[in-house]
Amino acid sequence: DRKDDQVNRDYDQTAAFSEWDFRKPLLTNMSALERTIDERPSFMVRKGPYKLMMQKLADSNEMDMMFDLNQDPFEVNNLLGKYSMDADENVIAKAEHLRCLLLDWMIRLDNGQYFSDPANNYGEGQGDINEVRNRQKWRQIGLWSSGSMNDPLEFGHVSWTGSRFVRHEWLYLGTRLEESYVITSASIIGKDSVFFSVDEASLVNRRFGRHACESIRVTFQANIWAEAPSLDASLILEILKDGETSARSFRVPLILTDVNFKTRRTTAIRSVDALGGKHSSAAGRRVARNAASMFGVVMLLQALVGIL
Repeated sequence: DRKDDQVNRDYDQTAAFSEWDFRKPLLTNMSALERTIDERPSFMVRKGPYKLMMQKLADSNEMDMMFDLNQDPFEVNNLLGKYSMDADENVIAKAEHLRCLLLDWMIRLDNGQYFSDPANNYGEGQGDINEVRNRQKWRQIGLWSSGSMNDPLEFGHVSWTGSRFVRHEWLYLGTRLEESYVITSASIIGKDSVFFSVDEASLVNRRFGRHACESIRVTFQANIWAEAPSLDASLILEILKDGETSARSFRVPLILTDVNFKTRRTTAIRSVDALGGKHSSAAGRRVARNAASMFGVVMLLQALVGIL
């Protein structure tokens, strides 16, 4: 029953997650398990072409792995490296982003404390959320972002809500060092910035520190659309580190990957007219056609207002 404009509204819904645990009791001793908790990676998160697999325990010496499935569909090249200390900062930022998505997922599903109670891991560890948050088998870096000039924020499937086209996407920030930051400014620039928005009031003066997964929602919306092949718009963030006087600037281009969505509105109008055809009376059909006609008038007035 969720409306289309609610997709991705409260959290990123375009990632896939899984948990697997191969342990089971020994047939000869039901109080003991035949495998260790870190014999295999236990969590997987995928967004786009990137797939991250992580161990359950923060202190496990087993590897975490991340793959680019577009370039490496057979998962041969672990981008984090064998000991996860040689990966560059762009790769680490991608791993941190996927970790944050995994943590968000576990927190949302933790009403019964499934991911926070150690009892659900046979008493091992401090709960999955704490273990994944504290695990650091790849190189620690300071301020990272899930987007950059070379890694734009891509907007997926745009939905028609009955009055406008809408799509929400999320940018993540964080740090793995003992340091604190504050967001001092958030804005959208570019000749097509009118199509995008960010809640600057809720972002300015927002603070975050070590282990944070700071998420920023950016919204695309349009009442009319000319099917532009590309847009000129970027998210600009100014972020100040505690103890410093100069803010660091992040510029993240906003890319609309779904540009041919205009027909979804006309499809919706045809659906209204088709509904009228199901009415038993001619009056009912006229009501439906008039509703569709009024809709077209409203859209024309909106276009004229935009021109003036």
